[in-house]
Amino acid sequence: MLDRVARRDVVITFVVVIGFIVFLSFFPFKRFESQDRGNESSDLNLTEENESNLSNVSGLSALSKGDVEENVTVYWFWSEGCPLCKEYKPFIDEIDNESFIDVERFQLKGNKTNIVIFQQFLKYHNVSASDAGVPSTFAGEGYWIGYGEGLESDVEEFLVDCVTGES
Repeated sequence: MLDRVARRDVVITFVVVIGFIVFLSFFPFKRFESQDRGNESSDLNLTEENESNLSNVSGLSALSKGDVEENVTVYWFWSEGCPLCKEYKPFIDEIDNESFIDVERFQLKGNKTNIVIFQQFLKYHNVSASDAGVPSTFAGEGYWIGYGEGLESDVEEFLVDCVTGES
């Protein structure tokens, strides 16, 4: 009897995980604040627009070690083939270069463990499945889903507040 119940629980868990994977693969990716950024690049090379955006990470770069009260971990969830993720990646790479920010990256496509972790972050931040999507960024109590105009400066301002103890 116990084996039958345990087997049933495994099957139910498997069906739920597969269902979520299928859901994510067809999920329409949302843009941050529904802003259109124009044509997305099809590769991870920097575009002129992204190169100019990298210079906007000045608030973080201007901090000295004396300004930093604590390190911050950023959790970035992305999916292979996602054009918004490719557009957002240079910014994530740039903040990852800061000595006081650690970026943990979670590729969701085909990775059950990362999907479960993503679900836990969504649950903790009370984000419904209908509002979930990639890219998703979490840091402390802050989170951002999607990518678009103003996102990078919003994330940067939040991170500066976190590392300087102002949040």
